[in-house]
Amino acid sequence: MENKYPPKLSKTDMNKGLKVETIDAAIKIMQKLPSFSGNTFLEIFIRMKLHLKKVGNEELGHEVHNVIANLQKLAKNGMVSADDGYNGFLVDIQKELAARIRRRIEQTKEITKLEKAIEELKSQEEFLNTKINDFEAYLSSVRNKLEREFQRKEKLFSYKKLTDKKLNIIYSTELNEAQQSKVKFRISQESVENFLCRATLKNVPLFKREFQLDLSTLLEAKENGLESFDTGQGMELNVQNTLVFLNKNFYGTKK
Repeated sequence: MENKYPPKLSKTDMNKGLKVETIDAAIKIMQKLPSFSGNTFLEIFIRMKLHLKKVGNEELGHEVHNVIANLQKLAKNGMVSADDGYNGFLVDIQKELAARIRRRIEQTKEITKLEKAIEELKSQEEFLNTKINDFEAYLSSVRNKLEREFQRKEKLFSYKKLTDKKLNIIYSTELNEAQQSKVKFRISQESVENFLCRATLKNVPLFKREFQLDLSTLLEAKENGLESFDTGQGMELNVQNTLVFLNKNFYGTKK
């Protein structure tokens, strides 16, 4: 929302602002007309004004006129002296130009630093990309080796075994306690990363539960900070513990 009542500046601040604007305007004019000289700043700008009137450059002539008018206002308010033809103002211009040079030098240094930092980041990016490509190539070779040497495995586990303190795989279940003691799980490794789980209930041939376990899905769930994985068969598995279980029982390594 635009402030309809901006804070009022003091007379001193207004004069300071006018002086800064006038210095900037004078520098721009002198850059456009660098060939004029004179004994005082006022003499230089009067010569500029006369020349611009002669050649019909009203726009630039108006800018020169404004600088002279602003200097007269500033002189009335004690911001500059007209006694020496505003040569003191010329000193202010020289100071501003020197300050601009210093700022430009500092900016150049900062740009150099930034360019160097960018080059370093590019080098780091190239290094990391090389490492990533190498790692992906390594993983691909490991995966290919595992696929070539893969042999289907199948193991049988009781519900009680999967819920003991060491494994604690079952996160939640719809099975009642009477059913839990009779459920058997037949877990088969169908490929390097895919498992098929079949649950049967003793003396109840119609009871069958079957679901897939995909290693990449479990790993993604772990990366996303999920505690459980829904099998879609009325049972959720503990993500971390299931990964440890598969690692130990089917990949032949311990955590």
